[in-house]
Amino acid sequence: MKRNSFKYPLIIGVTFLVLSILLFVFIDSPQPYFAGLVIAFFAFELTFLYRFSKQNKNAKGNQL
Repeated sequence: MKRNSFKYPLIIGVTFLVLSILLFVFIDSPQPYFAGLVIAFFAFELTFLYRFSKQNKNAKGNQL
């Protein structure tokens, strides 16, 4: 796997982590860091899913 494949999901994951921690601290959540990690993980995984499906679609399109 290319090293460039990790760049955008990592940036999006960190951004969601910071924003969600700020949100959960602002609304006085009992566990803001855990909730922030869960939200950031889901965003990170969805970004990977999008990138892999896009690469897979391009690879199948080139074979035809």
